[in-house]
Amino acid sequence: MSGNSAQLNPRTPPLATAPCSKGAHLMPQNKDKQKDYSEIMMNPLGSSYKIMVIATGDVMERKGTEEALEKSLTTSEQALRELPDQKFALEQHAIVAVTDVHGTITYVNEKFWAISLYSEDELIGPNHRILNSGHHPKEFLQPMYHTIANGEVWHGEICNRAKSDWFYWLGTTFFPFLDAYGKFRQYMAIRADITERKTTEEIRERLATIIECSDDALISKDLNGIITAWNRGAEKTFGYSSTEVLGEPRLILFPPDRRGGPDNLTDRRQLWRTRTRARRIQTFPLCAKSRAGDARGVGRGV
Repeated sequence: MSGNSAQLNPRTPPLATAPCSKGAHLMPQNKDKQKDYSEIMMNPLGSSYKIMVIATGDVMERKGTEEALEKSLTTSEQALRELPDQKFALEQHAIVAVTDVHGTITYVNEKFWAISLYSEDELIGPNHRILNSGHHPKEFLQPMYHTIANGEVWHGEICNRAKSDWFYWLGTTFFPFLDAYGKFRQYMAIRADITERKTTEEIRERLATIIECSDDALISKDLNGIITAWNRGAEKTFGYSSTEVLGEPRLILFPPDRRGGPDNLTDRRQLWRTRTRARRIQTFPLCAKSRAGDARGVGRGV
């Protein structure tokens, strides 16, 4: 080839008419009228150009790989930009801690300091056992350790002890993280304070135990007069078991001729208003009947 023009093999598919430059990609058409990428280089030689075809043929596969790689890099960069925002949102909501494979604390967020009453300097470095409350038996802890050791996520509720010996409850999720070789690298714990709920549940359980064990007949009903609670004392007094009366109307406990008075709607509303205003329990006598049909004098508190 010489001069300002080049003679190409007549069998070569016609090239695109766009001007060529160094390292250009041309798109000749194949016999099926499909466009194929071909890579050529034009090197200037004085006042002439020498066209060198350094890689001809279909390079669509390489172009597709390059485009996929570029898209992947763009996605990764976007994810990295969003990561600080996600971390900030998580730490504003949850109690977060990270430990190494030996249980040594390597990171805690501010919410962790606040609930544990330890400073960050006191927490970073010691083993996580400094928070052990002693509340949980081995039968509880062993399945947790087993789950994490298998690389699985563990969910549960744990009681910890603060620096002031105050006990607090945390809804906890443990995440094990592995390195490139499949070995455990660290553990992350994300927690939520559930102390108030656990305290309420404990009070209810104690109250239920007291009511159940009382020799006095303790009965409760809803606003529609349906019996919702029936203790052992009530069983002894009236002769009905709890399975017989729970869900039944309270009027089964009164003789037909004694179902008026304080049990009518007007008096019930008045009693509720009295209790709400005075914030005290009002007691009055009632005549009830046992399962055997005999009358029983009882005191009713509202």
